[in-house]
Amino acid sequence: MLVLVGESASGKDYIKQTLIEKYGFKPMITYTSRPMREGEKQHSTYHFISEEDFKKKINEHFFAEWKKYKTVEGTWYYGTALEDCHRADADTIAILAPDGVRDLQDKNIKMYVIYIYANLRTRMQRLSLRGDNQEEVNRRIKTDEYDFQGVEVLADHITRNHFNDEIYDVVDDIIDAYNSYLM
Repeated sequence: MLVLVGESASGKDYIKQTLIEKYGFKPMITYTSRPMREGEKQHSTYHFISEEDFKKKINEHFFAEWKKYKTVEGTWYYGTALEDCHRADADTIAILAPDGVRDLQDKNIKMYVIYIYANLRTRMQRLSLRGDNQEEVNRRIKTDEYDFQGVEVLADHITRNHFNDEIYDVVDDIIDAYNSYLM
């Protein structure tokens, strides 16, 4: 399983989608209790479930990893099903937070972790272009500073994705590193 890790607006979702479209990766669909955004699809973007159902799944040990975020808009949960992790193969791609990577490592889930580094200036530009709520942008940036401390030690490979970098160069770097790992 290929796992992408990166701060808010580092380009994880776009890179994941490019890898799916260009190289045929299969996305691992994770769970969330947050509201569906425009353009997202149930069981395609996420498995959208209620907070109550999410908490029930936590108690049933359904998740290999999960995280709770206190956002400007409320408390949101995200998690990855343990069964999905066990079924994952070399063509599976997932996006995880550093704590999620640690949780999967603790469960001996086989994965190759790519840290997508984008500097703060780039991430702020991207968040502004997305039109995100400024209070939420500030919260995410501050949370990322804490959550991503020492993330480099979790990564098997680090690639950069700054504002002017060509996305296909970034994707090719990821593919080259992953193929070397698989050999």
